Amino acid sequence: MLSDKEKKRQYDTYGNSPFSNSQQSSWSSQSYDIFEEFFSQQFSNRGNRRGNQVRKGKSLRVEISITPEDIVNGVNKKIAINRDSKCAPCNGNGSKDGKNLTTCHQCSGSGVILKQMRTPIGFVRQEHICSSCSGSGNLVRENCNSCFGLGIIKNKREEIDINIPRGARQGMEFAVREKGNAPANGGICGDLLVNIVEVNNDNYMFEGSNVISDLKISFADASEGVKDLEVKTPHGKAKITIPENCYPGQALRLKGKGFPLYNSHQVGDMILYVNFDIPKGLVDRIKKIDVSLYDSLKHKGNNSSKGIYKTFREHFSR
Repeated sequence: MLSDKEKKRQYDTYGNSPFSNSQQSSWSSQSYDIFEEFFSQQFSNRGNRRGNQVRKGKSLRVEISITPEDIVNGVNKKIAINRDSKCAPCNGNGSKDGKNLTTCHQCSGSGVILKQMRTPIGFVRQEHICSSCSGSGNLVRENCNSCFGLGIIKNKREEIDINIPRGARQGMEFAVREKGNAPANGGICGDLLVNIVEVNNDNYMFEGSNVISDLKISFADASEGVKDLEVKTPHGKAKITIPENCYPGQALRLKGKGFPLYNSHQVGDMILYVNFDIPKGLVDRIKKIDVSLYDSLKHKGNNSSKGIYKTFREHFSR
């Protein structure tokens, strides 16, 4: 066998099966046919799937700014963009009236060219996009008068409604399906990718889903306390009780008045930091009336020494 070049070539290619007895040779031939059929079907089916796939246009990106109220409630925004849109008169295929098409003779309408090559395990088919029809399977006999055969209108101005869901935050991205560019000569449009940007707000700071704000009250209200004081939150107006002898920097919490978590029922809190000014000249008057009271005002109590920063961190470390 080794001294015969032809037999050696067959042995290197197919192994011992061509030189076995008739039963083994029959099995080898049968298995060879099975492999050939299997791989032919697999590559043929995959080629058909690719040939039937619809081409998709390029996606576009936009940024949309949202307010704290938009985060709480969600919002629908209308924006104007320039995009390549499908030509209406030809329905995107580039032919006159959308009907002046003929089947591509090179690929017979499949959009792909199949090439078959033999291997030791059977025939394998390779596919290539048809160069004549660019994969569409059709050829234009007469161009559309509106798009001149492109199938698209370039940079068409269009208004699009975008629904921003409740709980959307900075850095999130949402896709509006098929509102991107349309591909030339047929296919589906790409997507419009929306990036969320939060508008800077002088009234609020954010710590995760919690909203932080200053609460300015009078010196008298801080001393005596106030019931059901109306304050503004991203959810609208709410009421809070100011305790007696409230000190600057003291934190008050409104449960469930922060930001909702996206795709969840959980809602953060609103933290209000008390802030007030001592009336001008009050300390001098106290000094004249009662020296011992004036001396007590100069003493640094435990509450005031804690400071706003430590109080702030304590609330978010619970």
